[in-house]
This record gives sequence, C-alpha cells and structure tokens, in this order.
Amino acid sequence: MRGWKALFGETPAALTRRYRVLLATILGLLGLQFLLGMLANLFVTVPTAHPGAHASEYFSGVAQDVVWALGNAVAALRLHVIVGLLLFLAALWLLVLAIVARRRGRIVVAAVGLFGIWAAGMNGASFMNYFEDFSSLLMALGFMVAAIAYVIGYGMRAESSTTR
Repeated sequence: MRGWKALFGETPAALTRRYRVLLATILGLLGLQFLLGMLANLFVTVPTAHPGAHASEYFSGVAQDVVWALGNAVAALRLHVIVGLLLFLAALWLLVLAIVARRRGRIVVAAVGLFGIWAAGMNGASFMNYFEDFSSLLMALGFMVAAIAYVIGYGMRAESSTTR
C-alpha cells in the first residue's frame, strides 16, 4: 500500500476512480479510432510512394510512415495515426496504474489491451509500409483484442485484495 501512495499520493479509491476514468476514455478513443479507420479505409488512398513505403527495414519504415502521416496525410488518416498514438500512451499509463495498484485482474486487462493496441498499430504501420491487405486484417484483430479486454475490464467488479 505504501508504494502507490508514495508514487501517486492517492487513496485506493481515488486510484480506482482514475483507473476507471482512463479505461472509459480508452474505450471512447477506441470507438473514435474505429470510425477514423473506416473513413481512412473507405475514402483514403495512401500513395505508394511516400517516405517509409516499401522500406527494406521495417522499423525505420514505420518511423518514416508515422512522421509522413502526421505531416502530410489527409485528415482522416492523420487523425487515425494521432488517435492511435494517444491510445498507445493511454494504454501504457493504464498498465502503470494497474501495476501500482497491485490488482491482478486490472493488470491482466491492461496488459492484454496494451498488446492489442500495440498489435493493431504495428500492423497498421505494416500496411503503410507494404500495402498488404493481411496487415489490415491483423490491425482489425488487434483492435478487437483491445476492445474486448477493455470492455471486460470495465465490467469487472472492484477487487478487494491486492496481489503480492
């Protein structure tokens, strides 16, 4: 109990409220991300010649894709990337809150949700690199993993004991 209090200076109830508010925010952002993804999928044609496209090295291509999309992509794709980055940061922070609270169920939910968001983002970047439809499918599956984890987490009752 002392660890989280020193870090956050909050009661367990306040930490639980912060966790649930962030979880609800992530669910809202996932809904927005779904809509932006549909707009991008239906109405945006990503140019086959942009920085990062057809990269010989995946991760440098991803970095170039993100920078290009943030600065040069049409609004739907740009917003899709921005919300994706916000989702990743929020999911990471949710995992930190769960670990600090030492709540096993919350940790599992936050870790699975973060994995889903990470998988969706990596496969979205892969689509931007190589234009493979399979990457788009994997992006959708990552989204589903995250959404299901967070919905389950939001429906969970508060745990009464901490894990050790």
